[in-house]
Order: sequence, then C-alpha cells, then structure tokens
Amino acid sequence: MVSTGQLNGDLPVSKAPTDPLIDELREAARGAATRSRLGVWMAENVETVADLVSRYGADWPGFAAVLVKHGVMPKPEGWDDPGEAGETARERAGWAVKQAYQRARRKGGQPGQRKPRATKPLQAPAEVRRETGAVQGDGQRRLDAFMQTLKDRSR
Repeated sequence: MVSTGQLNGDLPVSKAPTDPLIDELREAARGAATRSRLGVWMAENVETVADLVSRYGADWPGFAAVLVKHGVMPKPEGWDDPGEAGETARERAGWAVKQAYQRARRKGGQPGQRKPRATKPLQAPAEVRRETGAVQGDGQRRLDAFMQTLKDRSR
C-alpha cells in the first residue's frame, strides 16, 4: 500500500512530491477545482482505496469517519446525533464516499474522461424491421388499438 503522507488539513496525496513545478500546478488546480475535496482526494488515491477494498472489504461508513476526522470531507449535519439520526447521517456519508470511489474508478482517477453520447437514437437494423413488418408509426397504431380495447372492456 502506498503511504498517504501527513494529514494536516491539506489534501493528502499518494505520491511523494518529485517536482516543485508539478507540486505548484497541483495546488493551483486544487484551488480551482470544481470537484469536492473528497472527489479530488479520491481521484488521487483511487488505487490505494481499491487495494484496501479488495484486501479487506469496504466499510464505507468507517471510511467516511476517517475522512471526516482528517478533514477530507465535511462532517455531515446530524453526524454526532445519538440514535437513528446519527446513524443515518453516518450511513449517508459512507454512501457519499462509495459514490466518490466508484466515480474515480470509472474515470480512472482522471477528471473529464466521459464517454461520448450517442448522436442519434438507436434503431433496429433494417432486416429486423422488415421481418417483423414494423414500419415507421406502427407503434402508434398498435397503441391506439390497445387503448381502444381497454375502453371497450371498461364499458
């Protein structure tokens, strides 16, 4: 497992600083980031968290408690409440950590890597449309017939 360095209120990083210019750029990017502190931290440490999850399993509320303790994520409202209210707040925080982890894994830890959206709606191949006799607007005709059948039955 990679050491995360000191947790002194600043976001810990999993890699030791090697280049002062890169360190300065990283700090500038963090200041301008539209992602949450948790999202940024998770993107930088996704491999380490994945290793922990694969070795020991995922205790998302437990992970949230550690991240709140070290200032990586804010303490949610109701966190310290006794009973069910506090437990619910801690579970929601755990869910947020899990979502940040899954998002970082999907993106490979790199922000801005989204799959391109389809430019036009998907359509069945022409051979399938010919075999079934389906034509443009056929669905509306069948829907109208079905609705008429329902009306006839209700009389």
